[in-house]
Amino acid sequence: MKLHLVFEASLLPALKEALLEREYVVSGTDVTLEQFQIAVEAGSIEADTALVDGALGVNRSESVKLLKGIRVAAPDLRLIVILSSVDTQWVKELGMLGIYDVYMTEQFQLADIEHWLYSKKTLADVPEFGEQGVKRPAPPTPGTEVQFQQKPESKDSFKHHVQRLGNWMAQKREDARNRRTEAALKKLEEAEHQGDEELQELTEALEAEQPPAASLRFDFPKRAMAVGVIGLKPRSGTTHTVLALASAFAKEGMKVAAIECQLPDKSSDFASLAYPFTEQEGITLYPNVSPERIPALLALPFDLIVLDLGSAVEERASPAMSEWLRCDLQLAVLSAAPWDVRDALKNQTVSLLTNIRGYVLVNYADPDMFKETKELLEPFGVPVMNVPYAPNPFEGKSDWVAPLMPAKAPKKRRFAKTL
Repeated sequence: MKLHLVFEASLLPALKEALLEREYVVSGTDVTLEQFQIAVEAGSIEADTALVDGALGVNRSESVKLLKGIRVAAPDLRLIVILSSVDTQWVKELGMLGIYDVYMTEQFQLADIEHWLYSKKTLADVPEFGEQGVKRPAPPTPGTEVQFQQKPESKDSFKHHVQRLGNWMAQKREDARNRRTEAALKKLEEAEHQGDEELQELTEALEAEQPPAASLRFDFPKRAMAVGVIGLKPRSGTTHTVLALASAFAKEGMKVAAIECQLPDKSSDFASLAYPFTEQEGITLYPNVSPERIPALLALPFDLIVLDLGSAVEERASPAMSEWLRCDLQLAVLSAAPWDVRDALKNQTVSLLTNIRGYVLVNYADPDMFKETKELLEPFGVPVMNVPYAPNPFEGKSDWVAPLMPAKAPKKRRFAKTL
């Protein structure tokens, strides 16, 4: 692991020496955020992780602006930001830039750095977005700055402790993941079996229908509204959005099916994300559905069917894109991260949406980021909506899907011819 340090000049020598003693590679240092940004934009940073004093001679707005430029210039560089003051708004603004590893503390030791390096935070740790939020320490005394305290400790015993802690945490995560996956797959098999039975009953009922002797009358049966959801870039949150849509429509009293459209050789994203779904009525989930099975599922007696069609730029996206173009309502998902928006505009992916029958759904955006993304998409004339974020897609309000609700069904159409 190569590290880059961004701290005041008086703190750097002791911090660098302590890390080198632990056999870490310190590939570079900077003493201001401006200097660090210039180095990043010049492509001269060799590290994969940067430890940064986020308040190094700047206020909150300046810090966020500089770190945003750094994130855009180097999206793969992991940033661990340390703040000397308790400011949850500061942490939230950094979190919306994809900088989740933010710690509010006056002083830290080498053991703290080791812990930060080996435990990554996620969007769920950002205040007002995550379930747990950010841990808030006691307020600091006025005028304090980030300080590093060296604490002598046995090198061998510390390494052994870190290794044991890492192994224990990895095992706990693996056990929890296996339990969730096993329970989800069992529930999904039951749901799919139930759906197959409904399809069989519908087929038998249609075969049993006989026209009256005196006339021929053709009834146009009600068909489920098909909602196609496709990502403009990989990992835009398409599956999370599909589950959130299905949950919101079900809360509005609709009978909903969510279909994961992909080839069987890929693992199911539904299985890893949808384990709480079984607690909510009105949703049937179909994982790993191949393209040739979709027409049969669209004939099932649902009010609305949401199709998870993956990414539009993946190698095997042609069948998914064809299915998306046939849907009654077309939704395209885009992350509000600046580098994702930039790549989408650069690759002209959004040009596919010129005649879209629906919306571009913007994920992971606060009001300012959503406004900025909406302005960037204005030249394409694409309707844009913001997706309220919740770590659990089956929680939260449902009123945000009001513009997507299907219109009331017209009276059943009939064509009759008297013999």
